[in-house]
Amino acid sequence: MHGESVESFKKILKHQKQFTSKEASETNHNVLFMLGKILHLDTVRPSSKIKGIPGGYTYFGQFIDHDLVLSQDSCTNLNNEKKGCDSEWFEHYKICRKVGLNLNPVYAGNDNWCKCCGKLLFRTESSPNTCQGEAIDIPRNFEKRISLIPDKRNDENWLVAQLHLQFIKLHNKFCDLDVESKNSYQKFDKSKSKCIQVYRQIIKNDYLKRILSEDVYQFVIDDKSTLRSLKNWSRETANNSSKLQLIFEKAAFRFGHTMVRESYILRKSSNSIPLRMDIDELFRFSMNGARKNNISNKSHVVEWDMLFDGYSFNESHPVFPAIRFKLPLLTCPENHLAIRNLIRGEFYELPSFNRVCLEIKSSLDEHIGNPFSTKIQRHFDHIIESAGQLSPKFFEPLIYHLKENQIFDIVSEHCPLWLGILCEAYFCKKDNMEFEKMLGPAGSLLVAAYIACFFINDEIDNPELISLNTMQKLQAFLLLTK
Repeated sequence: MHGESVESFKKILKHQKQFTSKEASETNHNVLFMLGKILHLDTVRPSSKIKGIPGGYTYFGQFIDHDLVLSQDSCTNLNNEKKGCDSEWFEHYKICRKVGLNLNPVYAGNDNWCKCCGKLLFRTESSPNTCQGEAIDIPRNFEKRISLIPDKRNDENWLVAQLHLQFIKLHNKFCDLDVESKNSYQKFDKSKSKCIQVYRQIIKNDYLKRILSEDVYQFVIDDKSTLRSLKNWSRETANNSSKLQLIFEKAAFRFGHTMVRESYILRKSSNSIPLRMDIDELFRFSMNGARKNNISNKSHVVEWDMLFDGYSFNESHPVFPAIRFKLPLLTCPENHLAIRNLIRGEFYELPSFNRVCLEIKSSLDEHIGNPFSTKIQRHFDHIIESAGQLSPKFFEPLIYHLKENQIFDIVSEHCPLWLGILCEAYFCKKDNMEFEKMLGPAGSLLVAAYIACFFINDEIDNPELISLNTMQKLQAFLLLTK
């Protein structure tokens, strides 16, 4: 399962750059548009028996995405219908950030910290930009109507902005605990380093454990020799224009779009009326969403135990081939995430899900004696029929609409990668293939291969960090050390 399996996995995506628009053109623009509309139909619904995970992980995934991914088309300004973002900010942030799981949205080029104590600035009830008092929001300049954080995307919706605030608070907590640093600059750097370690441990030991297929998690994340090999491989292929990063950014890591609930309960209330926000409000309440009313008290501060401790009313939707919400402040088709994702995959000439599965299957054929290979092999034998077609059972939630619109044969032979990852996740849960996670084996491999290389050399030797492996423990740590 070590060097041999790593070489096997390298072959899965070895020839990605050879894929051209010829395959993508088979599922033409009109078919993708029609398919995207189908994914927004109310009649496409998962069984109530198929469960998701606590809703906070949906937005933690978005936070991770902003850390890893920076492309002009991913920075949509929701104040208008034009794609793109402020070019000056984009170019500055692009230069400052360091690719990897480095809390770029919090630290990259951030000069918004106190030079007296090393703490990051935040907003209180009385001040929009301070390091003293009780933090209720990220720092802001209300006159210019902007947030004062490095990555403006973290103010696209209220939950991500409040999650960003948690890492500001964690940084400041480490500053309070630091009695050894000689000056504020040392204190800032040490606190930053500890925050990044905690962040990576949460991703590795909590988030990915909930998301990835168990076999893939053990193969890629738990094995250090695999991690080293994947890290070296990713560096080599990056110089050869490999599409692994594009596959991650434009398809594999977009599974979280289907997990979004229609609304969330964000905090309890003394008068027994909880604070609830629907998805439109979450976007409109942020500064980037053109918020009109500035909060001046703690009434809208998120109580994260409501979103990370498994309350059923905040449970995310399972990964499923449908999307239940449309982006606010935009009009069709710009507000249809499914249409945007499918067209984006065609634009970047991503391989079909069928092609990726056949590459994996072919590679695993060479290593059938390996327990990992044998288990995953069964999965691909089950979903791939003759000539690389996907089984009709694979599209069960969509099959009626696909046949009604006469596009089933096209989609079955050339399934867009993003859609295939969603269908696979549902298929695994529905077929009870010893599977309880959010993604199937193919989706898990594509996500893990890109993320895993950032975990190498992440040994933790700070006693106060060892127990901080979950978001729940992070919240408890912040409360206990007030």
